[in-house]
Amino acid sequence: MASDGGVAAPVPVQIALDYGADFIVGVNIAELLVDAAPHHLMGVAKRSSEIAYIHQAQLSAKGADVVINFDFKDIGSFTEEHTQYLYASGIAAGKKAVSEILAKLAAFDAARTKSRSGKKQ
Repeated sequence: MASDGGVAAPVPVQIALDYGADFIVGVNIAELLVDAAPHHLMGVAKRSSEIAYIHQAQLSAKGADVVINFDFKDIGSFTEEHTQYLYASGIAAGKKAVSEILAKLAAFDAARTKSRSGKKQ
């Protein structure tokens, strides 16, 4: 597992590719934007930062075979009060993605097998 702390590469797909990964399941934990619009300059600055981070997470997830996204907002990065909720959300998102992961792995394996058998002939 590779991570830079989620700053430059929130979903480190390119890093995994650089290490030679063949199949990548990315996990995007970027929060959704809150519904309430900002009402002051600091709120606008915070919202801009959140939008930039969401965009960076989406860009860094490109190239993954499967991306697991979380649908939560208003949690905060440095709070422990929602830990159990986040764990449960992660388990649920992972279980939801299992069939997609298995299908894409089967297709990946079939393509690799076909490629290898074509090289032997």
